[in-house]
Amino acid sequence: MTTQIGRTVLLVRDPEASAAFYRDAFGFATLFDETTPSFRFLHVGPGSVRDPGLWLKPAGDAASARPDSGPSLVLYVDDLGATVDRLAALGVGLHAPVVRDAASRQAYAHVLDPDGYELVLVELPEPVA
Repeated sequence: MTTQIGRTVLLVRDPEASAAFYRDAFGFATLFDETTPSFRFLHVGPGSVRDPGLWLKPAGDAASARPDSGPSLVLYVDDLGATVDRLAALGVGLHAPVVRDAASRQAYAHVLDPDGYELVLVELPEPVA
């Protein structure tokens, strides 16, 4: 049996602003964008339409659709320092400071997206040969 994650749904106030954030901050592309009479399907992600990504779904009248506890997404990045710098240039500050864990050799930081979703940015270490 093969199971693959398709989309993670995020309820957002402004789909265009959220798509721009994920594009500018993380290099995501719009993978699919279609509006039917009752739904808008705006999928963004780092790969192709068959790869895991985000469905940015309008939240409607909700003032804030984000969950109140715990991270919403964990994103693996190649270079945490460069990612943090790019986010700072976009006006996005750290929600929690960068941590470099000596035991696991991982580095991570927390930021908030435009809708208040907490993102954990993780730089995984290179495998030891």
